[in-house]
Amino acid sequence: MQRKEPKTLADVLARALRHANLKSKIDEQAVGPVWSQAVGPRIAANTTPQVLRGGTLVVHARSGTWVSELSMLSDEIRLRLNRTLGRGVVAELKFVIGPISAGPVPLIRTVPEPTDDDRREVKADAAPIADDELRAQVERTMLRARAARRKR
Repeated sequence: MQRKEPKTLADVLARALRHANLKSKIDEQAVGPVWSQAVGPRIAANTTPQVLRGGTLVVHARSGTWVSELSMLSDEIRLRLNRTLGRGVVAELKFVIGPISAGPVPLIRTVPEPTDDDRREVKADAAPIADDELRAQVERTMLRARAARRKR
């Protein structure tokens, strides 16, 4: 039996985080605390990051004017965020009108991923739908609903 090379603790932890799907959850929670630093005080006072899912960060903005302005600056904001975080956590920004929190930015609300059981049950429930496109949309909606119920 041949011996394996020793591994560093960082390598072992990184592999464990990947295996347990915790790295993405850690990345999601890292965005909230650095939001103000990455975007500056003026933008931070008029926005609140809400949810990061699949690399897309949804941000509430105070008004439609802010949504428009921030949409034009989204590439620059995304680059600043990723530079501040030290990795490419945010792939896309989506700005919507919504409530703005006062004070420090809270941890971002994350949406739980559906389990394999959820996927199997939803697939079985949606199987009678003949139209492929409609069935796929129903499955996505049912999966989101199950995940949201589990989060409560």
